[in-house]
Amino acid sequence: MSSRPEKRPDAAIRAEMPASVWSNPAAPIILGIIVTIFLFFLIILLMGIMPFDAFKGDAKETKRVDAAVSMEEEQAMNRINTTRSLYPDEPPVQPDPILSKIDAPFQAEENKEEEQMDS
Repeated sequence: MSSRPEKRPDAAIRAEMPASVWSNPAAPIILGIIVTIFLFFLIILLMGIMPFDAFKGDAKETKRVDAAVSMEEEQAMNRINTTRSLYPDEPPVQPDPILSKIDAPFQAEENKEEEQMDS
């Protein structure tokens, strides 16, 4: 007699679909293809272009770091030549008298060995 809606569970789903889908039944397939292409290009972008930019940025950063390190080394060498200390606020280091007394015999022995090797 009359068809029951319970036997057709997809009737409610079809009724809830927008009218634009009814005009072109291939719309979900086309939309899926477009989304797949977009994701493919997004993956290519993330795997290809972004790492390339990261490598270029790394090279620039390395140059800047190398320049900063060489500048600091030059300043440290100038500071050592002028103040005899790597740290300008510290006074020059004086030898420890106790350690000098302990080390004196060993130093004298080393000097003798060096003189023997030189002659």
